[in-house]
Amino acid sequence: MIIATANFCTQTPRGPITVAVVVATHNLAIGVVVGSLTGLVIFARRVAHLAEVTAVVDPDGGQVVYSVTGELFFASSNDLVSQFNYADDPADVVIDLTDAHIWDASSVAALDAVEAKYAARGQSVRIVDLNQDSARGTAPCPANCPAATDAPATLTTA
Repeated sequence: MIIATANFCTQTPRGPITVAVVVATHNLAIGVVVGSLTGLVIFARRVAHLAEVTAVVDPDGGQVVYSVTGELFFASSNDLVSQFNYADDPADVVIDLTDAHIWDASSVAALDAVEAKYAARGQSVRIVDLNQDSARGTAPCPANCPAATDAPATLTTA
């Protein structure tokens, strides 16, 4: 029953859900809250898979570079951890965040979990090219912002 309700709520536009709740409860405030929460869930499910990870193995096989692209936040963090090939990767792993933006602490925790999984296998991980906004934990600023011209930050873990 709960799964059927969750599927209904995520596949139905939030307008009809709000109307149904208002009619059922005779309370507009409850309808607005339910409609807003449903909209949040629908949005999070749609953008959860926007982060992509692509791997390029060095020709000599001694290093793999994972390029992460997209927006990393609570909805995409769980998917991020599963996109690495922990068992078959060489001893040196580089995670390139040039084209990614970290929005919240759950993404940092996901990257920490990736690093811990590699460390448990005796592999070293370097996280490189974290943009300044992600490093400071602030929203992106326009191109004319002084922080946008700073050199990208580099984090190294071993």
